[in-house]
Amino acid sequence: RRSGFGTSDMAPCELRAPAQPMIWEFCEGGSWKALGPEDSEALEATYARDPKGAAELNLGPHRKCYHVDFARMLRSGEQQDEVQQLRRVEMQAEPVVDRSAPEAHQPQPVRCAYECTADRANVPTMELMEQGEVGGSGECIASARTISSGPSRGESILLVVLTILVGLWEVLLLFQPSVPWLGDKVFFIVALLFQVTMGVAILQNRRPNLQATWPGRLLDICHWAFVLMVFAGALLLRAPDSLSVVVALSAASLALRIGMRHRCIITRVAQLSSLPDISGQRVTALFLTLFVVSSARLGLMAAFGPGFPLDQLVLEGARHLRTAAHLIQ
Repeated sequence: RRSGFGTSDMAPCELRAPAQPMIWEFCEGGSWKALGPEDSEALEATYARDPKGAAELNLGPHRKCYHVDFARMLRSGEQQDEVQQLRRVEMQAEPVVDRSAPEAHQPQPVRCAYECTADRANVPTMELMEQGEVGGSGECIASARTISSGPSRGESILLVVLTILVGLWEVLLLFQPSVPWLGDKVFFIVALLFQVTMGVAILQNRRPNLQATWPGRLLDICHWAFVLMVFAGALLLRAPDSLSVVVALSAASLALRIGMRHRCIITRVAQLSSLPDISGQRVTALFLTLFVVSSARLGLMAAFGPGFPLDQLVLEGARHLRTAAHLIQ
């Protein structure tokens, strides 16, 4: 370095390596998997605007909608409440492994603390590992804290309240003379048994994660019963008062699913589901169809009489049988 007229005291230029591009990875099956370049760019651009915010992004080969929480580094899909841990890392070349170093000091693959405690349809439990100091053997001493993607207390209370209200409505219908025993009252007795079971299972929830316990399994069974019975009831129930329950349930399910971004409150509380793997928006469309069909049938009952068209078909069939029997005689 020289000093004098026409020169200046300047530090020599420091050669710096260009910043490595960031890539995003998600946790699946206990290991980190890289997202595609397009997904990483979208996540990085959104993260740069607000590292502590949240956003809705279309990711993956099928451009599914995910809610990304950058503060917690989690993404949640609309399908069976799927939640996955995220991280952003620099794109780097493969590390050089020193073959002369002891095996304990060789670079070890980083695994994420992800556990799916039931089958693939179940909602996973997310655990974030906070890494501590490195011991003498080179192993990482880690402590885990569970971050539940499960329900809030308000969701559990709401489900209990709705179950009680529907149950009281069904009990009143059991004492209505206009509601026939054949079909309707038997239907509601079976529904009440499942609703009592559901209420007991929800009240037994004392843990942040239910998927490994019997209440979650029991809620999943009740979930199956609700879906099968509410869709069957739209076609089989005979009394207008009975069908009104299905119309109200389908409307309430629609409102809840739209308010919860196409998610099911029963799945949220149970934290697992063995129902078919259908996207949340399609399930919402199915409940919209249920509402339209049950409302239309209720209107037809008002025009053509209770039980339409089942009672009318049965009566017409019985009349033809009597006519045929009379002709044979």
